[in-house]
Amino acid sequence: MYLPEQQNLPVTVLIVDDDKCTLALLSIFLEKEGHQIVTADSVQQAITALKQYQPAIVITDICMPRISGLDMIRTIRSFGDFLAATPIIALSAGSDDTLMAAEDAGATVVARKPDDMRRIPFLIQQILHTRCTECEMATTV
Repeated sequence: MYLPEQQNLPVTVLIVDDDKCTLALLSIFLEKEGHQIVTADSVQQAITALKQYQPAIVITDICMPRISGLDMIRTIRSFGDFLAATPIIALSAGSDDTLMAAEDAGATVVARKPDDMRRIPFLIQQILHTRCTECEMATTV
C-alpha cells in the first residue's frame, strides 16, 4: 500500500496500560518507528496526558483496575472538542465480546494482546493514511 510521505512522519502516541511490560514493549516498537511516546498506567493519568500532549493516537488496554479502558474510551468520545476525534486502538487479551464492547464504546481499531501487538505500527500508519485521505477529500469538496 502506498502511503504519502506526510503519513510516515512521526506522531505523538499515548499508550495506556497498567502492565509495565506492555508499556515498555509498545514504547520500544513505536520509538523504532520514530514516534514520540507518552505513557500512562491509569485512566486518570491518561486523561491528563491526553489534554496536555494532544497525541495523534491513543493505544489503551481495555481491562485496567478502577476505571476500565472502555470507560476511558467513552470519556474521550464525550469530550466536546477536537480530542473526541482522537483515534483509539484498544487492546485486550480478553474474549471477542470484550473486543466488541470496545468497538461499541468508540474504539477506532481493536487488537488482541499479545497476538496483534507487532501489528500496532502498521495499524497506526493505516489510521494516519485514512485520516489523511479524509482530510484531502474534505479540502477538495
